[in-house]
Amino acid sequence: MAALVARRLAAGGGSAPWRLARRATSTSAADGADLQDTANPLVRATPAALPDVGDGQHVFVAPDFVTEDEEARLLAEATRRLQRMPYEAGHFDQVIHHYRELLGFKHISSESAAVLARGEAATRERCGNDPAFRFLPVHILDLRADGYIQPHLDAYCGRCVAGVSLGSESVMRLTRPDRPDAVVDLLLPRRSYYCLQYA
Repeated sequence: MAALVARRLAAGGGSAPWRLARRATSTSAADGADLQDTANPLVRATPAALPDVGDGQHVFVAPDFVTEDEEARLLAEATRRLQRMPYEAGHFDQVIHHYRELLGFKHISSESAAVLARGEAATRERCGNDPAFRFLPVHILDLRADGYIQPHLDAYCGRCVAGVSLGSESVMRLTRPDRPDAVVDLLLPRRSYYCLQYA
């Protein structure tokens, strides 16, 4: 099971210039992207994207955000709900393929609730502790082994998108429709936390 637990921070204005272009298990120079290291070893970017990545304020990845025990508990609790659901061939907007999802993650253990609260606190801190921000419900996405996410803009989420990658490692590729030479790859190990903040 490859699960992505995302907590989206709504409100606060801003627009999302970046789009999620691919979620894969590896990245290579064969696709034409000249990726360079950034201040964060889990974030790589083309020269055109380096100013947007900056010092890690806008694109951030932290490894080992949850422990192995926390990951196992979150996955077990999510699996109990997801296993009753079939994998969908395609999302209503045809962005996600071969997936199952839950919107909202209620009636969970106090330990899992503490992990989600820690993620919310980290996201608030990274996004400026603005009291006007409100969080949308937790979104759990389970991609089947052949599942994938096509390029799309998450414009409805507000200024921040944050999540925890569980169950497997992956690469989240961000591109800009207005600047095709600007590419950022987030290398997401299992149990890592990521946060994307839009100016």
